[in-house]
Amino acid sequence: MLLPLAHAGLRSLSGPRCAGGASSVRWFRVRGPVAAPRALSSAGDGATSPPAGPADAPPPAAGRSHSEAGRDTTTRLYRPDSDRDRSKAKRKVAMHVGYVGSEFRGLQRSYDPRQADLPLPQIETVLADALLAAGGVTAQNAENLSKVGWSRSSRTDKGVHSLSTVVSLKLLVAPDRFDDDPEGLSVAAEINEHLPGAVRVFSVQRTNKGFSARTSCLRREYLYVLPARLLLPGGGAGSGAEELGAAVGRLRDALKSMEGWHPFHNYTKRSLYRKGTLLSRRGARTLVRERGARNGPSAAVTDRNDNDDDVDEEGDGDEGKSDGPGEEADGSDAEEGGARSDSGEGGSPGRKRRYELRWIDEMEEGDVVGDAHFRKVEATSVDDPAPLREGGEPAVRIRIRGQSFMLHQIRHMVGASVAAARGDVPGELVEASLKIRTRVTLPRAPPHTLVLCGSEFGHFRLNRQKGDGGGEGSPPAEDNSAKIRELSGERLELREGGAAARADFEAGALASALEGLLVHEDWGAFEEKLSEFRGRRGEYEEWLEEHPRESWDPTKEGDGEGAGKGARRA
Repeated sequence: MLLPLAHAGLRSLSGPRCAGGASSVRWFRVRGPVAAPRALSSAGDGATSPPAGPADAPPPAAGRSHSEAGRDTTTRLYRPDSDRDRSKAKRKVAMHVGYVGSEFRGLQRSYDPRQADLPLPQIETVLADALLAAGGVTAQNAENLSKVGWSRSSRTDKGVHSLSTVVSLKLLVAPDRFDDDPEGLSVAAEINEHLPGAVRVFSVQRTNKGFSARTSCLRREYLYVLPARLLLPGGGAGSGAEELGAAVGRLRDALKSMEGWHPFHNYTKRSLYRKGTLLSRRGARTLVRERGARNGPSAAVTDRNDNDDDVDEEGDGDEGKSDGPGEEADGSDAEEGGARSDSGEGGSPGRKRRYELRWIDEMEEGDVVGDAHFRKVEATSVDDPAPLREGGEPAVRIRIRGQSFMLHQIRHMVGASVAAARGDVPGELVEASLKIRTRVTLPRAPPHTLVLCGSEFGHFRLNRQKGDGGGEGSPPAEDNSAKIRELSGERLELREGGAAARADFEAGALASALEGLLVHEDWGAFEEKLSEFRGRRGEYEEWLEEHPRESWDPTKEGDGEGAGKGARRA
Protein backbone atom coordinates (compact mmCIF):
# COMPACT_ATOMS: atom_id res chain seq x y z
CA MET A 1 0.00 0.00 0.00
CA LEU A 2 1.17 3.52 -0.73
CA LEU A 3 0.89 6.05 2.08
CA PRO A 4 2.22 9.53 2.63
CA LEU A 5 4.98 9.76 5.22
CA ALA A 6 2.89 12.00 7.46
CA HIS A 7 0.27 9.25 7.55
CA ALA A 8 2.58 6.96 9.49
CA GLY A 9 3.57 9.65 11.95
CA LEU A 10 7.12 9.83 10.49
CA ARG A 11 7.43 13.56 10.88
CA SER A 12 11.25 13.40 10.96
CA LEU A 13 11.21 11.81 7.55
CA SER A 14 8.95 14.40 5.91
CA GLY A 15 10.18 16.40 2.98
CA PRO A 16 11.13 20.07 2.76
CA ARG A 17 8.55 22.67 3.66
CA CYS A 18 6.42 24.01 0.87
CA ALA A 19 5.86 27.69 0.30
CA GLY A 20 2.62 27.56 2.28
CA GLY A 21 4.41 26.14 5.31
CA ALA A 22 3.02 22.59 5.17
CA SER A 23 5.28 19.62 4.67
CA SER A 24 5.49 18.30 1.15
CA VAL A 25 4.36 14.70 0.92
CA ARG A 26 6.71 11.87 0.02
CA TRP A 27 5.30 8.42 -0.64
CA PHE A 28 6.57 5.10 0.65
CA ARG A 29 5.49 1.50 0.27
CA VAL A 30 4.40 -0.76 3.12
CA ARG A 31 3.35 -4.39 3.28
CA GLY A 32 0.29 -5.83 4.99
CA PRO A 33 -2.43 -4.03 6.96
CA VAL A 34 -1.83 -0.46 8.08
CA ALA A 35 -3.08 0.94 11.38
CA ALA A 36 -5.45 3.89 11.33
CA PRO A 37 -3.63 7.20 10.98
CA ARG A 38 -2.79 8.98 14.19
CA ALA A 39 -2.11 12.59 15.04
CA LEU A 40 1.44 13.83 15.66
CA SER A 41 1.34 14.60 19.36
CA SER A 42 4.76 16.11 20.08
CA ALA A 43 4.17 19.10 22.33
CA GLY A 44 4.87 22.41 20.75
CA ASP A 45 5.72 21.04 17.32
CA GLY A 46 2.90 22.86 15.58
CA ALA A 47 1.89 19.72 13.70
CA THR A 48 -1.71 18.99 12.86
CA SER A 49 -3.44 15.68 12.50
CA PRO A 50 -3.04 14.05 9.09
CA PRO A 51 -6.07 13.56 6.88
CA ALA A 52 -8.23 10.62 7.88
CA GLY A 53 -7.53 7.73 5.59
CA PRO A 54 -5.48 7.34 2.45
CA ALA A 55 -8.10 8.87 0.22
CA ASP A 56 -5.48 10.96 -1.58
CA ALA A 57 -3.16 8.03 -2.25
CA PRO A 58 -2.31 7.26 -5.90
CA PRO A 59 -4.46 4.50 -7.40
CA PRO A 60 -3.03 0.98 -7.65
CA ALA A 61 -1.97 -0.51 -10.94
CA ALA A 62 -4.74 -1.68 -13.26
CA GLY A 63 -6.38 -4.88 -12.14
CA ARG A 64 -4.75 -4.84 -8.67
CA SER A 65 -5.98 -3.65 -5.30
CA HIS A 66 -3.87 -1.67 -2.87
CA SER A 67 -3.33 -4.76 -0.73
CA GLU A 68 -2.30 -6.87 -3.72
CA ALA A 69 0.05 -4.19 -4.95
CA GLY A 70 1.74 -3.98 -1.56
CA ARG A 71 2.08 -7.73 -1.03
CA ASP A 72 5.09 -8.25 -3.29
CA THR A 73 6.86 -4.91 -3.02
CA THR A 74 9.88 -4.01 -0.91
CA THR A 75 9.39 -1.63 1.96
CA ARG A 76 11.20 1.64 1.18
CA LEU A 77 11.67 4.73 3.30
CA TYR A 78 13.24 7.77 1.71
CA ARG A 79 14.91 10.41 3.85
CA PRO A 80 16.30 13.29 1.82
CA ASP A 81 19.48 15.17 2.72
CA SER A 82 17.95 18.43 3.84
CA ASP A 83 21.17 20.39 3.32
CA ARG A 84 22.10 18.91 -0.03
CA ASP A 85 22.69 21.12 -3.05
CA ARG A 86 20.32 19.64 -5.65
CA SER A 87 22.41 20.98 -8.50
CA LYS A 88 25.07 18.44 -7.56
CA ALA A 89 25.15 14.70 -8.10
CA LYS A 90 26.67 11.96 -6.01
CA ARG A 91 29.59 10.50 -7.90
CA LYS A 92 31.77 7.63 -6.71
CA VAL A 93 35.36 8.86 -6.56
CA ALA A 94 38.80 7.87 -5.30
CA MET A 95 40.61 10.53 -3.30
CA HIS A 96 44.43 10.27 -3.24
CA VAL A 97 45.68 11.53 0.12
CA GLY A 98 49.05 12.14 1.78
CA TYR A 99 49.83 13.25 5.31
CA VAL A 100 52.50 13.75 7.95
CA GLY A 101 51.27 11.36 10.63
CA SER A 102 53.23 12.75 13.56
CA GLU A 103 50.67 15.53 13.93
CA PHE A 104 47.72 13.15 14.21
CA ARG A 105 46.35 10.27 16.27
CA GLY A 106 46.28 7.82 13.37
CA LEU A 107 44.17 7.67 10.23
CA GLN A 108 40.90 6.11 11.39
CA ARG A 109 38.18 8.30 12.74
CA SER A 110 36.98 7.55 16.26
CA TYR A 111 33.30 7.64 17.13
CA ASP A 112 33.95 7.09 20.83
CA PRO A 113 32.84 10.26 22.69
CA ARG A 114 35.36 9.48 25.42
CA GLN A 115 38.17 10.25 22.96
CA ALA A 116 36.87 13.69 22.09
CA ASP A 117 39.22 15.41 24.54
CA LEU A 118 42.41 13.64 23.43
CA PRO A 119 44.96 16.19 22.18
CA LEU A 120 45.62 15.05 18.60
CA PRO A 121 42.89 14.71 15.94
CA GLN A 122 42.50 11.80 13.57
CA ILE A 123 43.11 12.32 9.89
CA GLU A 124 39.70 11.11 8.76
CA THR A 125 38.06 13.63 11.08
CA VAL A 126 40.06 16.42 9.45
CA LEU A 127 39.19 15.10 5.98
CA ALA A 128 35.48 14.90 6.80
CA ASP A 129 35.48 18.49 8.06
CA ALA A 130 37.24 19.67 4.88
CA LEU A 131 34.81 17.80 2.63
CA LEU A 132 31.89 19.35 4.47
CA ALA A 133 33.36 22.86 4.16
CA ALA A 134 34.00 22.30 0.44
CA GLY A 135 30.42 21.09 -0.14
CA GLY A 136 31.46 17.53 -1.01
CA VAL A 137 29.32 15.90 1.68
CA THR A 138 26.30 16.97 3.68
CA ALA A 139 26.49 17.73 7.39
CA GLN A 140 24.50 14.60 8.13
CA ASN A 141 26.87 12.37 6.16
CA ALA A 142 29.98 14.04 7.57
CA GLU A 143 28.87 12.77 10.97
CA ASN A 144 28.59 9.20 9.68
CA LEU A 145 30.99 8.46 6.85
CA SER A 146 29.50 5.05 6.14
CA LYS A 147 26.60 6.90 4.48
CA VAL A 148 28.90 7.98 1.66
CA GLY A 149 30.45 4.52 1.27
CA TRP A 150 33.71 5.57 2.92
CA SER A 151 36.53 3.04 2.47
CA ARG A 152 40.27 3.45 2.86
CA SER A 153 42.95 1.44 1.06
CA SER A 154 45.12 1.10 4.18
CA ARG A 155 45.10 2.16 7.78
CA THR A 156 48.04 3.73 9.56
CA ASP A 157 48.74 4.05 13.24
CA LYS A 158 49.67 7.08 15.29
CA GLY A 159 52.88 8.64 13.97
CA VAL A 160 52.89 6.79 10.63
CA HIS A 161 52.93 8.88 7.43
CA SER A 162 51.47 8.32 3.98
CA LEU A 163 52.02 9.27 0.37
CA SER A 164 49.57 6.78 -1.04
CA THR A 165 46.36 6.48 0.96
CA VAL A 166 43.27 6.19 -1.24
CA VAL A 167 39.79 6.86 0.11
CA SER A 168 36.72 5.96 -1.93
CA LEU A 169 33.43 7.75 -1.29
CA LYS A 170 30.34 9.22 -2.95
CA LEU A 171 31.15 12.88 -3.46
CA LEU A 172 28.72 15.70 -4.24
CA VAL A 173 29.91 17.44 -7.40
CA ALA A 174 28.49 19.03 -10.51
CA PRO A 175 27.57 16.23 -12.96
CA ASP A 176 30.09 17.43 -15.57
CA ARG A 177 32.83 18.41 -13.11
CA PHE A 178 35.32 15.79 -14.31
CA ASP A 179 34.75 16.23 -18.04
CA ASP A 180 37.47 18.86 -18.40
CA ASP A 181 39.43 17.84 -15.31
CA PRO A 182 39.69 14.03 -15.26
CA GLU A 183 42.32 14.09 -12.49
CA GLY A 184 40.05 16.17 -10.28
CA LEU A 185 42.85 18.63 -9.52
CA SER A 186 40.42 21.53 -9.07
CA VAL A 187 38.30 19.39 -6.74
CA ALA A 188 41.43 18.52 -4.75
CA ALA A 189 42.36 22.20 -4.57
CA GLU A 190 38.97 23.12 -3.12
CA ILE A 191 39.31 20.45 -0.43
CA ASN A 192 42.91 21.46 0.33
CA GLU A 193 41.74 24.99 1.12
CA HIS A 194 40.19 23.57 4.28
CA LEU A 195 43.02 21.21 5.25
CA PRO A 196 46.15 21.83 7.34
CA GLY A 197 49.48 21.73 5.52
CA ALA A 198 50.24 18.30 6.98
CA VAL A 199 47.38 16.75 4.96
CA ARG A 200 47.03 17.05 1.18
CA VAL A 201 44.64 15.67 -1.39
CA PHE A 202 46.66 15.07 -4.58
CA SER A 203 43.89 14.09 -6.94
CA VAL A 204 40.21 13.05 -7.03
CA GLN A 205 39.31 10.57 -9.77
CA ARG A 206 36.03 9.05 -10.93
CA THR A 207 35.50 5.34 -10.32
CA ASN A 208 32.74 2.88 -11.01
CA LYS A 209 29.96 2.63 -8.47
CA GLY A 210 31.18 -0.66 -6.97
CA PHE A 211 34.75 0.50 -6.37
CA SER A 212 36.06 0.03 -2.82
CA ALA A 213 39.50 1.35 -1.93
CA ARG A 214 39.94 -1.43 0.60
CA THR A 215 38.98 -4.46 -1.47
CA SER A 216 40.33 -3.15 -4.78
CA CYS A 217 43.84 -2.56 -3.42
CA LEU A 218 46.03 -5.48 -4.52
CA ARG A 219 49.28 -4.57 -2.78
CA ARG A 220 50.86 -1.94 -0.55
CA GLU A 221 54.41 -0.73 -0.22
CA TYR A 222 55.97 0.80 2.87
CA LEU A 223 59.13 2.86 3.26
CA TYR A 224 61.05 2.89 6.53
CA VAL A 225 63.80 5.46 7.00
CA LEU A 226 66.35 4.20 9.53
CA PRO A 227 69.18 6.29 10.99
CA ALA A 228 72.32 4.56 9.69
CA ARG A 229 74.06 4.93 13.05
CA LEU A 230 71.69 2.35 14.59
CA LEU A 231 73.09 -0.45 12.44
CA LEU A 232 76.23 -0.54 14.61
CA PRO A 233 76.24 -0.94 18.41
CA GLY A 234 77.17 2.25 20.18
CA GLY A 235 76.18 4.37 17.22
CA GLY A 236 79.12 3.14 15.15
CA ALA A 237 81.74 4.94 17.20
CA GLY A 238 85.17 3.88 15.97
CA SER A 239 83.69 1.95 13.04
CA GLY A 240 84.33 2.70 9.40
CA ALA A 241 82.51 2.39 6.11
CA GLU A 242 83.46 -1.27 5.79
CA GLU A 243 81.71 -2.24 9.05
CA LEU A 244 78.65 -0.21 8.10
CA GLY A 245 78.53 -1.83 4.68
CA ALA A 246 78.66 -5.30 6.26
CA ALA A 247 75.80 -4.39 8.60
CA VAL A 248 73.72 -3.20 5.63
CA GLY A 249 74.37 -6.56 3.98
CA ARG A 250 73.14 -8.44 7.05
CA LEU A 251 70.06 -6.20 7.12
CA ARG A 252 69.31 -7.13 3.50
CA ASP A 253 69.73 -10.84 4.25
CA ALA A 254 67.38 -10.71 7.24
CA LEU A 255 64.66 -8.95 5.26
CA LYS A 256 65.16 -11.24 2.27
CA SER A 257 64.44 -14.26 4.50
CA MET A 258 60.97 -12.82 5.14
CA GLU A 259 59.96 -12.75 1.47
CA GLY A 260 57.23 -15.17 0.38
CA TRP A 261 54.25 -16.65 2.25
CA HIS A 262 54.96 -16.93 5.97
CA PRO A 263 53.07 -16.93 9.26
CA PHE A 264 53.92 -13.58 10.87
CA HIS A 265 52.29 -14.47 14.19
CA ASN A 266 55.40 -13.33 16.09
CA TYR A 267 55.23 -9.94 14.38
CA THR A 268 51.79 -8.81 15.52
CA LYS A 269 49.26 -9.22 18.31
CA ARG A 270 48.56 -12.85 17.74
CA SER A 271 45.17 -13.00 19.44
CA LEU A 272 43.68 -10.41 17.06
CA TYR A 273 43.96 -12.81 14.12
CA ARG A 274 42.63 -16.02 15.64
CA LYS A 275 39.51 -17.70 14.34
CA GLY A 276 36.43 -16.37 16.07
CA THR A 277 38.04 -13.02 16.67
CA LEU A 278 38.89 -11.21 13.48
CA LEU A 279 37.21 -13.55 11.06
CA SER A 280 34.08 -11.98 12.54
CA ARG A 281 33.82 -8.19 12.59
CA ARG A 282 31.47 -8.42 15.55
CA GLY A 283 34.00 -10.54 17.43
CA ALA A 284 36.78 -8.09 16.65
CA ARG A 285 34.80 -5.13 17.92
CA THR A 286 33.81 -7.02 21.07
CA LEU A 287 37.47 -7.73 21.77
CA VAL A 288 38.48 -4.12 21.29
CA ARG A 289 35.60 -2.83 23.40
CA GLU A 290 36.49 -5.24 26.21
CA ARG A 291 40.06 -4.04 26.07
CA GLY A 292 38.78 -0.47 26.18
CA ALA A 293 36.73 -1.22 29.27
CA ARG A 294 39.86 -2.50 31.00
CA ASN A 295 42.36 0.06 29.77
CA GLY A 296 40.26 3.21 29.49
CA PRO A 297 38.88 5.25 26.60
CA SER A 298 42.13 5.38 24.64
CA ALA A 299 41.90 1.66 23.91
CA ALA A 300 38.26 1.60 22.88
CA VAL A 301 36.85 0.87 19.45
CA THR A 302 38.01 3.39 16.86
CA ASP A 303 35.63 3.13 13.93
CA ARG A 304 32.08 1.85 13.98
CA ASN A 305 31.93 2.32 10.21
CA ASP A 306 34.93 0.17 9.42
CA ASN A 307 34.03 -2.18 6.59
CA ASP A 308 37.11 -4.39 6.87
CA ASP A 309 36.93 -8.02 7.87
CA ASP A 310 40.02 -7.90 10.05
CA VAL A 311 42.42 -5.57 11.76
CA ASP A 312 44.86 -5.10 8.93
CA GLU A 313 47.82 -2.87 8.18
CA GLU A 314 49.94 -0.67 10.36
CA GLY A 315 47.14 0.72 12.39
CA ASP A 316 44.24 0.99 14.75
CA GLY A 317 44.75 -1.89 17.12
CA ASP A 318 46.45 0.20 19.76
CA GLU A 319 44.78 3.51 18.96
CA GLY A 320 45.71 6.15 21.47
CA LYS A 321 47.85 3.78 23.52
CA SER A 322 51.33 4.80 24.59
CA ASP A 323 53.64 3.23 22.04
CA GLY A 324 57.17 2.93 23.30
CA PRO A 325 59.77 2.48 20.58
CA GLY A 326 61.41 -0.51 22.16
CA GLU A 327 58.32 -2.56 22.93
CA GLU A 328 58.66 -6.20 22.04
CA ALA A 329 56.41 -8.17 19.75
CA ASP A 330 52.71 -8.02 20.55
CA GLY A 331 52.47 -11.58 19.29
CA SER A 332 54.06 -13.21 22.30
CA ASP A 333 51.88 -14.61 25.05
CA ALA A 334 53.89 -12.32 27.28
CA GLU A 335 51.78 -9.49 25.89
CA GLU A 336 48.49 -11.34 26.27
CA GLY A 337 48.55 -12.64 29.83
CA GLY A 338 48.75 -16.28 30.91
CA ALA A 339 52.34 -16.41 29.71
CA ARG A 340 54.32 -19.63 29.60
CA SER A 341 57.88 -19.86 30.73
CA ASP A 342 60.74 -20.78 28.41
CA SER A 343 60.59 -24.35 29.75
CA GLY A 344 56.97 -24.62 28.66
CA GLU A 345 55.48 -24.53 32.15
CA GLY A 346 52.33 -22.50 32.55
CA GLY A 347 52.48 -19.09 34.12
CA SER A 348 50.01 -17.41 36.39
CA PRO A 349 46.85 -16.10 34.70
CA GLY A 350 47.28 -12.48 33.71
CA ARG A 351 51.00 -12.53 34.47
CA LYS A 352 53.02 -10.63 31.87
CA ARG A 353 56.53 -11.53 30.79
CA ARG A 354 58.99 -9.35 28.96
CA TYR A 355 60.49 -12.04 26.75
CA GLU A 356 59.33 -15.32 25.25
CA LEU A 357 61.31 -18.04 23.50
CA ARG A 358 59.90 -21.50 23.03
CA TRP A 359 59.02 -24.22 20.54
CA ILE A 360 55.56 -25.82 20.60
CA ASP A 361 55.54 -29.55 19.92
CA GLU A 362 51.76 -29.68 19.90
CA MET A 363 49.38 -26.86 19.10
CA GLU A 364 47.79 -25.41 22.20
CA GLU A 365 44.13 -24.54 22.43
CA GLY A 366 43.80 -20.77 22.45
CA ASP A 367 47.15 -20.24 20.76
CA VAL A 368 46.61 -21.60 17.27
CA VAL A 369 48.31 -20.08 14.24
CA GLY A 370 45.87 -20.07 11.35
CA ASP A 371 45.43 -18.70 7.84
CA ALA A 372 44.81 -15.18 9.11
CA HIS A 373 48.39 -15.03 10.43
CA PHE A 374 49.87 -15.68 6.98
CA ARG A 375 50.96 -12.80 4.78
CA LYS A 376 52.87 -12.63 1.52
CA VAL A 377 55.85 -10.28 1.38
CA GLU A 378 56.56 -9.84 -2.31
CA ALA A 379 59.81 -7.87 -2.21
CA THR A 380 62.19 -6.04 0.12
CA SER A 381 65.05 -3.67 -0.63
CA VAL A 382 67.63 -1.69 1.33
CA ASP A 383 69.43 1.34 -0.09
CA ASP A 384 72.96 2.29 0.83
CA PRO A 385 73.19 4.93 3.59
CA ALA A 386 72.63 8.48 2.37
CA PRO A 387 71.18 11.69 3.87
CA LEU A 388 67.63 12.67 3.01
CA ARG A 389 68.91 16.17 2.31
CA GLU A 390 72.38 17.47 1.68
CA GLY A 391 74.31 17.69 4.92
CA GLY A 392 71.63 15.79 6.85
CA GLU A 393 71.67 12.64 8.96
CA PRO A 394 72.77 9.52 6.97
CA ALA A 395 69.84 7.15 6.69
CA VAL A 396 69.01 3.77 5.21
CA ARG A 397 65.81 3.50 3.18
CA ILE A 398 64.03 0.17 3.63
CA ARG A 399 61.18 -0.77 1.29
CA ILE A 400 58.76 -3.63 1.90
CA ARG A 401 56.03 -4.57 -0.58
CA GLY A 402 53.24 -7.07 -0.01
CA GLN A 403 49.57 -7.76 -0.48
CA SER A 404 48.59 -6.74 3.05
CA PHE A 405 50.16 -6.41 6.47
CA MET A 406 49.01 -7.03 10.01
CA LEU A 407 49.04 -4.66 12.93
CA HIS A 408 52.64 -3.49 13.59
CA GLN A 409 54.03 -6.16 11.25
CA ILE A 410 56.29 -3.76 9.33
CA ARG A 411 57.77 -2.29 12.50
CA HIS A 412 58.53 -5.74 13.89
CA MET A 413 60.10 -6.78 10.60
CA VAL A 414 62.38 -3.76 10.75
CA GLY A 415 63.14 -4.24 14.44
CA ALA A 416 64.06 -7.92 14.06
CA SER A 417 66.16 -7.24 10.96
CA VAL A 418 68.06 -4.40 12.63
CA ALA A 419 68.75 -6.64 15.64
CA ALA A 420 70.17 -9.30 13.30
CA ALA A 421 72.21 -6.73 11.36
CA ARG A 422 73.79 -5.43 14.58
CA GLY A 423 74.50 -8.94 15.84
CA ASP A 424 72.14 -8.54 18.80
CA VAL A 425 70.39 -11.78 17.79
CA PRO A 426 71.55 -14.57 15.45
CA GLY A 427 70.34 -14.13 11.90
CA GLU A 428 68.97 -17.66 12.06
CA LEU A 429 66.53 -16.56 14.76
CA VAL A 430 64.71 -14.39 12.21
CA GLU A 431 64.13 -17.42 10.01
CA ALA A 432 63.00 -19.49 12.99
CA SER A 433 60.51 -16.80 14.00
CA LEU A 434 58.61 -17.48 10.76
CA LYS A 435 57.82 -21.07 11.75
CA ILE A 436 54.37 -21.94 13.05
CA ARG A 437 55.67 -23.65 16.17
CA THR A 438 57.99 -20.85 17.27
CA ARG A 439 56.97 -18.36 19.93
CA VAL A 440 59.55 -15.61 20.25
CA THR A 441 59.59 -12.01 21.38
CA LEU A 442 61.03 -9.57 18.81
CA PRO A 443 61.88 -5.86 19.00
CA ARG A 444 59.60 -3.27 17.44
CA ALA A 445 61.00 -0.22 15.67
CA PRO A 446 59.56 3.27 16.34
CA PRO A 447 56.74 4.49 14.08
CA HIS A 448 58.17 7.95 13.41
CA THR A 449 59.75 7.28 10.00
CA LEU A 450 57.37 4.71 8.57
CA VAL A 451 55.65 5.82 5.35
CA LEU A 452 52.96 4.17 3.24
CA CYS A 453 54.47 4.96 -0.15
CA GLY A 454 52.58 2.81 -2.65
CA SER A 455 49.15 1.32 -3.34
CA GLU A 456 48.34 -0.73 -6.43
CA PHE A 457 44.81 -1.39 -7.63
CA GLY A 458 43.19 -3.90 -9.95
CA HIS A 459 41.12 -3.17 -13.04
CA PHE A 460 37.82 -1.41 -12.62
CA ARG A 461 34.79 -3.66 -12.74
CA LEU A 462 32.82 -1.53 -15.15
CA ASN A 463 29.07 -1.88 -15.25
CA ARG A 464 25.96 0.18 -15.67
CA GLN A 465 25.13 2.67 -12.94
CA LYS A 466 21.58 2.41 -11.62
CA GLY A 467 21.60 6.04 -10.58
CA ASP A 468 23.19 8.30 -8.02
CA GLY A 469 20.57 7.76 -5.33
CA GLY A 470 19.79 11.43 -5.16
CA GLY A 471 16.01 11.34 -5.45
CA GLU A 472 13.96 14.23 -6.79
CA GLY A 473 15.83 16.93 -8.66
CA SER A 474 18.97 14.80 -9.06
CA PRO A 475 20.67 14.21 -12.44
CA PRO A 476 19.55 11.04 -14.22
CA ALA A 477 21.37 7.72 -14.14
CA GLU A 478 24.14 7.19 -16.66
CA ASP A 479 25.85 4.29 -18.34
CA ASN A 480 29.32 5.27 -17.18
CA SER A 481 31.45 2.32 -18.31
CA ALA A 482 33.05 4.10 -21.24
CA LYS A 483 33.23 7.37 -19.35
CA ILE A 484 35.15 5.90 -16.40
CA ARG A 485 37.57 4.26 -18.79
CA GLU A 486 38.06 7.59 -20.56
CA LEU A 487 38.50 9.62 -17.35
CA SER A 488 40.49 7.27 -15.11
CA GLY A 489 41.83 4.51 -17.35
CA GLU A 490 41.58 0.75 -16.91
CA ARG A 491 42.75 0.90 -13.31
CA LEU A 492 43.16 3.54 -10.63
CA GLU A 493 46.54 5.26 -10.51
CA LEU A 494 47.87 8.78 -10.11
CA ARG A 495 48.35 10.64 -13.36
CA GLU A 496 50.70 13.47 -14.21
CA GLY A 497 49.08 16.25 -12.19
CA GLY A 498 48.44 14.13 -9.11
CA ALA A 499 51.93 12.62 -9.24
CA ALA A 500 53.43 16.12 -9.37
CA ALA A 501 51.38 17.20 -6.34
CA ARG A 502 52.54 14.11 -4.47
CA ALA A 503 56.19 14.76 -5.36
CA ASP A 504 55.92 18.33 -4.07
CA PHE A 505 54.45 17.10 -0.78
CA GLU A 506 57.12 14.41 -0.44
CA ALA A 507 60.00 16.81 -1.08
CA GLY A 508 58.50 19.49 1.12
CA ALA A 509 56.40 18.76 4.20
CA LEU A 510 57.22 15.05 4.48
CA ALA A 511 60.98 15.30 3.90
CA SER A 512 61.22 18.13 6.40
CA ALA A 513 59.35 16.10 9.01
CA LEU A 514 61.41 12.94 8.43
CA GLU A 515 64.66 14.88 8.68
CA GLY A 516 63.71 16.10 12.13
CA LEU A 517 62.41 12.70 13.23
CA LEU A 518 65.74 11.01 12.47
CA VAL A 519 67.07 12.57 15.67
CA HIS A 520 63.96 11.82 17.77
CA GLU A 521 64.70 10.80 21.35
CA ASP A 522 62.91 7.48 20.87
CA TRP A 523 65.81 6.15 18.82
CA GLY A 524 67.89 6.11 22.00
CA ALA A 525 65.22 4.08 23.80
CA PHE A 526 65.05 1.70 20.83
CA GLU A 527 68.82 1.15 20.95
CA GLU A 528 68.62 0.41 24.68
CA LYS A 529 66.06 -2.30 23.96
CA LEU A 530 68.28 -3.76 21.27
CA SER A 531 71.09 -3.94 23.83
CA GLU A 532 68.83 -6.02 26.07
CA PHE A 533 68.38 -8.48 23.22
CA ARG A 534 72.14 -8.51 22.74
CA GLY A 535 72.52 -9.55 26.36
CA ARG A 536 70.35 -12.61 25.63
CA ARG A 537 72.23 -13.68 22.50
CA GLY A 538 73.74 -16.69 24.23
CA GLU A 539 70.27 -17.91 25.16
CA TYR A 540 69.12 -17.56 21.55
CA GLU A 541 72.13 -19.52 20.29
CA GLU A 542 71.52 -22.30 22.80
CA TRP A 543 67.87 -22.50 21.80
CA LEU A 544 68.80 -22.73 18.12
CA GLU A 545 71.16 -25.60 18.89
CA GLU A 546 68.31 -27.44 20.58
CA HIS A 547 66.06 -26.76 17.58
CA PRO A 548 68.33 -26.96 14.51
CA ARG A 549 67.20 -26.01 11.04
CA GLU A 550 66.73 -29.67 10.14
CA SER A 551 63.87 -29.86 12.64
CA TRP A 552 61.98 -27.10 10.84
CA ASP A 553 60.22 -29.60 8.62
CA PRO A 554 57.40 -27.70 6.86
CA THR A 555 55.45 -30.95 6.38
CA LYS A 556 55.04 -31.12 10.16
CA GLU A 557 53.75 -27.59 10.46
CA GLY A 558 50.26 -28.23 9.17
CA ASP A 559 48.82 -29.33 12.49
CA GLY A 560 47.42 -25.95 13.45
CA GLU A 561 44.00 -24.75 12.48
CA GLY A 562 44.33 -23.41 8.95
CA ALA A 563 48.09 -23.85 9.05
CA GLY A 564 48.21 -26.46 6.30
CA LYS A 565 46.81 -24.05 3.72
CA GLY A 566 49.31 -21.40 4.73
CA ALA A 567 52.23 -23.84 4.71
CA ARG A 568 51.39 -24.92 1.17
CA ARG A 569 51.62 -21.29 0.05
CA ALA A 570 55.25 -20.98 1.15
